Amino acid sequence: MQCEEQHSDFIPFIAITETWLKSYVTDSQIAIENYSSMRSDRNRIKCGGVLMYVHNSLPVSHVVTHDMGKCEAVMGTLSSINTILVTLYRPPGTPDDMFKELLAAVQQYLDNAMDRKHHDVYIMGDFNLPSIDWKTLTDDHSQGQVRGSVPVQRLLDFMGANFLTQVVDVPTREGKTLDLVLTNCPQYVHEVQSEKLPISDHNLVSVTTGFDWRTATSDRIGGVEPDPYSFGALNCYEGNYEKMSSLLGEVNWGQLHDSCKEIGDDDGSMFMELIRLTCLQIALLTCPRKRLPDRPTNRAKSRKKINRKKEVLRRKKRKLKAKIRALEALDPTSPRIKSLLEHVSLLNIEIRDSINKEFNKKELKAVATVKKNPRFFFSYAKRHSKLKSNIGPLKNGDETLTTDPKVMADILQAQYRSAFTDPSNPLIRNTTEQLPETNCKLEDLQFTEDDIVKAIDEISTYSSTSHECIPACLIKACKEKLSLPLMMLWDTSFAKGKIPASLKEQFITPIFKKGSKSDPANYRPVSLTSHVIKIFERIIRNTMVSYLEENYLLSNKQHGFRKGRSCLTQLLSHYDTILRNLNSGDETDVIYLDFSKAFDKVDHGLLLKKLKYYGIDGKLLAWIKEFLLNRRQIVTVDGIHSEPADVLSGVPQGTVLGPLLFLLYINDLEKAVSTSAVASFADDTRLSAPIREEGDTVRLQEDMNRVVTWSVDNNMVLHEGKFEFLCYRTGSSKWLEEMPFTNLHLQYTTPAGFTLSPQYSVRDLGVTLSSDYHWRIHINQMAAGARQLASWALGVFRDRSATVMLTIWKSLIRCKLEYCCPLWHPHRLEDVKTLENVQRFFTRHIAGMEGANYWERLSRLKLQSLQRRRERYIIIHMWKLLHNLVPNDLNVEFYHRERLGWRARIPVLFKRSRQSSKTIFDASFAVNGPKLWNTLPKNANSAVTLDSFKIHLGAFLESVPDCPPTTGYTTANANSMLNWCNYDQQGGLRQKL
Repeated sequence: MQCEEQHSDFIPFIAITETWLKSYVTDSQIAIENYSSMRSDRNRIKCGGVLMYVHNSLPVSHVVTHDMGKCEAVMGTLSSINTILVTLYRPPGTPDDMFKELLAAVQQYLDNAMDRKHHDVYIMGDFNLPSIDWKTLTDDHSQGQVRGSVPVQRLLDFMGANFLTQVVDVPTREGKTLDLVLTNCPQYVHEVQSEKLPISDHNLVSVTTGFDWRTATSDRIGGVEPDPYSFGALNCYEGNYEKMSSLLGEVNWGQLHDSCKEIGDDDGSMFMELIRLTCLQIALLTCPRKRLPDRPTNRAKSRKKINRKKEVLRRKKRKLKAKIRALEALDPTSPRIKSLLEHVSLLNIEIRDSINKEFNKKELKAVATVKKNPRFFFSYAKRHSKLKSNIGPLKNGDETLTTDPKVMADILQAQYRSAFTDPSNPLIRNTTEQLPETNCKLEDLQFTEDDIVKAIDEISTYSSTSHECIPACLIKACKEKLSLPLMMLWDTSFAKGKIPASLKEQFITPIFKKGSKSDPANYRPVSLTSHVIKIFERIIRNTMVSYLEENYLLSNKQHGFRKGRSCLTQLLSHYDTILRNLNSGDETDVIYLDFSKAFDKVDHGLLLKKLKYYGIDGKLLAWIKEFLLNRRQIVTVDGIHSEPADVLSGVPQGTVLGPLLFLLYINDLEKAVSTSAVASFADDTRLSAPIREEGDTVRLQEDMNRVVTWSVDNNMVLHEGKFEFLCYRTGSSKWLEEMPFTNLHLQYTTPAGFTLSPQYSVRDLGVTLSSDYHWRIHINQMAAGARQLASWALGVFRDRSATVMLTIWKSLIRCKLEYCCPLWHPHRLEDVKTLENVQRFFTRHIAGMEGANYWERLSRLKLQSLQRRRERYIIIHMWKLLHNLVPNDLNVEFYHRERLGWRARIPVLFKRSRQSSKTIFDASFAVNGPKLWNTLPKNANSAVTLDSFKIHLGAFLESVPDCPPTTGYTTANANSMLNWCNYDQQGGLRQKL
């Protein structure tokens, strides 16, 4: 196993297991030039042993070996780059007590090192645990239902406690992954390869990282310096907005607009440029310049920014050292030398404290902006990360790697252009021709300066914009003065059906998804467009949405980009249908479709026909046509632009209007389906049907074929090879899994010939659903993602004060553990503990919490358990159901009682339902939601606004004890509000407090 730098032959270290070395084999006999070795031999019996080579440019300290006669480990610290290396070997059949002792030794080493300073950790070796499914983080024999074998769970618990991620995703021996790399900084791993060796039955595992180990930095500096006379060079957030508004108010916009008309400004490009240049000229007068990046060429320019107190202390230190040298030259025995040296030591401490204070101040400023200005937060984090660029190196056409930003930008541009569809495709057919006619029209719209101001208010102050466009903060600060010129611009644009060419450019930032970072297909395009056009898009979108909703033109099966609908509402509806089928004794088959680059493949001609079918015509349709056609896109990598490319198809991503246009394009998809249920969130679409007889599977097969035909008619592409099939079976049919003929009946076939066999789990809108109705896989994956984020934060930010740590936790990490929690809220104590352990181990790092147990930390930090917060989210969703703020697809019933206020009715199951079905149903939102709601006092459940409801709910929750189940703690009960409060079917409440 070896670690390499990307695009370099430098190998910082090599780890070898099963060395079979003995004490009589000297280090010189196994030496490699330019490398030092560390080893732990198995001396009592044969085999075993571990060995690690580290390059001489990386000095190793605090070397510790561990030999138990069967398990070995060697550990060392690279102090120059704050990195810990561990190589260990666990042979097959190792007794659990030995493995426990091995992990305890590694844990002690990590604790001793981390107590002084955060370190990057790489733990490598042959663990011989082939049963772990690293995608689901479970023992593959457990099917996600139980914790798995003891050593498997012990390793997973060890990883959880140290925020470690396993990065080897390829087989390392005979199709199984035995050799692992655990690290708390997986973001640095560029690629993992496994290569067979002629001298071993294990593969050589190579891990490539994205930075230079010798300097602990990337060899690429992200970004380029902006033009000094551009918005990019100015700190517009700290501008003099009062003076800026005053100067903008003095501009005669009417005269400028008339002048542009006289010289033939047909599409408004000249007037738009005058608005931009006027704003830029005023910003140059009223906004301070940004601080230059810390590059060698800029350090001299930024010396005046150095902390004055620190510079005074350094000046004193230099003078004292000069005195010491003079005294040593005159009288080396002078007693004043010792006094001066002590003074220098005190000055060193003061300088260190000053540096730390200044650094902590910057960290606090960055952390405080994580919610309102995440761009600044992540920009700060990036400056203090070893990895300066998250893109590349990318493979060229000849399969060689390149790190040149311009070349990579052009490679990605070609990748994104390949997603466009051919508008001359002869298979295109207008599928709305078969639909009934609509009797409503939307051809025009009226708007005023007040509408412009309201649209500006919807823009986030810190939102990004396209290249050299007016920043959002400037537009919002001067909205009253800019509303007039913007009104003139868009009034003329809408009347003529013309849009300035500069506002039809989109700048694409590639975002890495997953897989190999050298594959251009693994980068998602994120577009940035001008806020000036987004303002008018908001006005058009609001008008169109009102028209579509009032005339019931949008499908109720679509939950994406619609008010009151979300991933949660769609998943709750879908899962409730599955459980009701289960309670009726029916199975449910679900087929997940996969549209290829759906937003990029929207055919413009067909979209315009569909808009006309829905009654959108006249000036509005003409403007939308202009909005879609003749657009250009430019890819940006490290501040370098690719060559521009024409956009041939697709709705413009990064725009306000694009998502709504996409919804209208696929709005008739459900009409293609005959008997199955179709549900969509934007382009994420699934088909489902209850299965009572063989004919039901035939009809679901036919509906899938119809959807594929619909995609061909609409010039879309479905990745049939990526379709997924999930079968929710009943208790009475699970025995069929063992029968040899079962798979023949539990399969579907796509028109292209791909066979869909049932999978155990599928990721649906960010939530992993399992065919056995359990949530363990989803909870494991979610906890692993949160631990990875926590590890990144602990590595970037060194301030461990409660203020900084809690801000990071609440704003960045905790939300990852609460996504769609009303759907999957766990009732199994092991799952509750898995989630609580993330918060438990994170709060352990907060300064001042030493020695306090988890419950004490929650109390002192004024934190709720994650379990209690999930129940809070369930209750809030119930309130939204009561007040019709979200669709009530679950048909939750409420009734009012004078004494108790609003209560919810608990759904009743069929008498013939199996006990296992009842247990699953009782854990669902349909049952758990009403039960939790009925614990509320009247003053809370009768609140009429969401803010007042949250206040009353918070006061009630504070009165309920919160002692979550945690490993090693003895609890009075499972800590649910239902455990602390006695609930009866009549809606009464008696607290056990």
